[in-house]
Amino acid sequence: PPSPITGTGEAADFYQGSASHLATGAQLESSIAMICDMGFDREQVVQAMRAAFNNPDRAVEYLMTGIPAGFEAQAPPVAA
Repeated sequence: PPSPITGTGEAADFYQGSASHLATGAQLESSIAMICDMGFDREQVVQAMRAAFNNPDRAVEYLMTGIPAGFEAQAPPVAA
């Protein structure tokens, strides 16, 4: 069985794999541009990326199937 201390096992692999797909900084802008090149509107792409917590694969899925309810109305946080 996986050790809860070392974090090995299926759950740890799943979360590690998910975290490796998160885009930030220049990679985020590059991901947005790449998705826009697929024919999606930039505003829609940005909304999908927010709903997907900057996971480009999930954002494309949301653009194809619809952004889940509750994420569409969320505004970006305002910098203090």
